Amino acid sequence: MDALTHHSIETNGIRLRVAIQGAGHFSFSNLCELDLTVLPINDLGIGDVEDVLTDGCGPHNISYNRAYAIINRYAASFFDLYLKGKTDRASHLTREAAATMPDVELLSEP
Repeated sequence: MDALTHHSIETNGIRLRVAIQGAGHFSFSNLCELDLTVLPINDLGIGDVEDVLTDGCGPHNISYNRAYAIINRYAASFFDLYLKGKTDRASHLTREAAATMPDVELLSEP
C-alpha cells in the first residue's frame, strides 16, 4: 500500500496496528471538516494551513468521513473486546476482516 498512515492502540501488552491508505496526519482530527481557506488561521494557532490541506485534508487524501469510520470501527471494536469483554468483536480485528476493506491494512492483530 502506498501513502499509509499508521495508527496504533496499545494497552497491557495487547496491540492493534492499523494502516489507512491515503490518510495523513490531520485525517485523525476534525480539521478536515472546516473550510480552512476562509478561516483566520493565525487566530486558531494552527500555523501553516498548507500543512493541514496537504497532510490529511487534501484532494489526494482519503475522505475524512471514511477515515473516521475506519478509526471508529477499530477503536470501538478493540475497546469493546478488551474493556467490555464483548468477544464477538474479535472478528472485526482480524486480517480477514480488514481484507474486505481496500483502504485498510491490519499490521498486527491483538
